[in-house]
Amino acid sequence: MRRACRVVGQPRSTQRLTPPEIPSEDQALINWLKEFSIAHPRWGYKRAYHIARAEGWIVNKKRVHRLWRAAGLKVPYRKRKKPYRGALLGMGVHQPTSENVIWALDFQFDQTKDMKVVKILNIIDEYAREALALVASRSIKAADVVEILDDLLAKRGRPYFIRCDNGPEFIAEVLASWASEVGTTLYFITPGSPWLNGRIGSFNARLRDELLNGELFESIYEAQILLDRWRDEYNNYRPHSSLGYHSPKSFLALPTTQQRDLLIKSSRLYHWKGQRRKQAA
Repeated sequence: MRRACRVVGQPRSTQRLTPPEIPSEDQALINWLKEFSIAHPRWGYKRAYHIARAEGWIVNKKRVHRLWRAAGLKVPYRKRKKPYRGALLGMGVHQPTSENVIWALDFQFDQTKDMKVVKILNIIDEYAREALALVASRSIKAADVVEILDDLLAKRGRPYFIRCDNGPEFIAEVLASWASEVGTTLYFITPGSPWLNGRIGSFNARLRDELLNGELFESIYEAQILLDRWRDEYNNYRPHSSLGYHSPKSFLALPTTQQRDLLIKSSRLYHWKGQRRKQAA
């Protein structure tokens, strides 16, 4: 036993003592965490903590973390390419201070089971990180973008700015004419500088990580249904660290002063983490 324990680096006491019984309350929480990780495999223990609190569990973050590890749960690590940041351009330019100030548009691509392309138009409101539309189709042209924006305009009102890249659908005359008619300014980022449209870039990464990488669509119809379901969960249920772990819907229900305090706090935390990374490098 001594030799075997020495080989595997294990204390001999683990072979002699029976593990303590897990309290029933902890076991109930472990079962809940396992169900949560199956339903949301890419969310992690921090979001599990905030969801558990919202559902009535009386628990702190350290306990959730301990039980999360004890249950062997983890978010599989995916290596990310280091993004090219380019020139140090301030992301604070044209930052929204309320709803409908800046909408961001971008396209994302996937494919169905028959290997045909799925083109997805993502539209978000940058203030509360709210997903306004996820539209899947085989082809989306400038006229289709205008039609989708018209539908949103009827539901939400006119945005002051629309931030997008220099794709052919966005620089088309039909979109420029529409923006002029409704009184909206198109804000085009510098070509080759996707970091200037960082909010939608972050949203694209969440969509890719939490839905597109884990689903194989049978058809465009199925893709649209799953996108709508994910958008509803994203807006109404998913905690966002940049919003103080509120969902966009619950964040917008807060008083304006509290909203701004949370955004300022998250912005300071972001810059503090950036400084720590620079010092470590």
